[in-house]
Amino acid sequence: ERGIRDATVRYFFGFGGFDQTQFALRATQRARVVSESSGLYSIQCSDIQRAERKDIFDPYVTTISATVSASDTTINVGDTTGFQTVAHGTSWSDSPSATVGYIKIEDEVIRYTGKTGTSFTGCTRGALGTTATEYVVGSESLERRTKVEEYIYIELPAPKLLWALLTGELYGTANSLPSHWHVGIDAADLRLDDFLAIGNDYWDTADDSAGFICRFEGLDKQDGKLFIEREVLRLLGGFMPVYADGTLGLRRMPEIGPDAPHVAVLDDSNVISAGTLKHDT
Repeated sequence: ERGIRDATVRYFFGFGGFDQTQFALRATQRARVVSESSGLYSIQCSDIQRAERKDIFDPYVTTISATVSASDTTINVGDTTGFQTVAHGTSWSDSPSATVGYIKIEDEVIRYTGKTGTSFTGCTRGALGTTATEYVVGSESLERRTKVEEYIYIELPAPKLLWALLTGELYGTANSLPSHWHVGIDAADLRLDDFLAIGNDYWDTADDSAGFICRFEGLDKQDGKLFIEREVLRLLGGFMPVYADGTLGLRRMPEIGPDAPHVAVLDDSNVISAGTLKHDT
């Protein structure tokens, strides 16, 4: 049997006597919790934003397996599983148009171009303004040796960054972000036109380096939805509406000046009751 959890639920609005085709679609959500009592079913739904509730930027960690001098370009470690390189476009300040990865040992960031199962190769020491240092291996066990942590660095025009954080896709290329850097929403659940038409001052799709560039370094594990809202949308001055068909879009917040005209008047003619007015600025 097929359950209804995650089934698409559409809410239509209309009036008695209307033909079904005359009803207007008001919301599209997904069934999450289904319960039954005395023959009455209750279905709790949520929109696509719930899919953003996923931890992202959880860095992979290993340890060095041999002493590393300040000039070594190969770093031997216990295991490189999970560490990935990322394709940079023209918007990246460090290594633009290259495919590289980053690791951090104590206070030093190291850029690498390749890896084996137990080493990082093609390393550039003292990357991103840090200082190359020697790390010594003694007689301690492997798990107690100096830690090597994935260093998460990303630099993209804000709308393209949002698209990447939501879908994993680096739009306009065949490249993608590592799976633990994004929330994994299907691109079909996003309204692409909103992202592309947001404005060249935010994202010039013909020139990544000309838009509103956001740069983040040294990111740690956090809730994807909160990161998107607090760190990117707030900086951008934008918001992501959920449309009636269930897709998630991207819009600018309108600027409201002190002399801006009103949109509507609320008074005794159209308000039945009102609670306490709270100003949250």
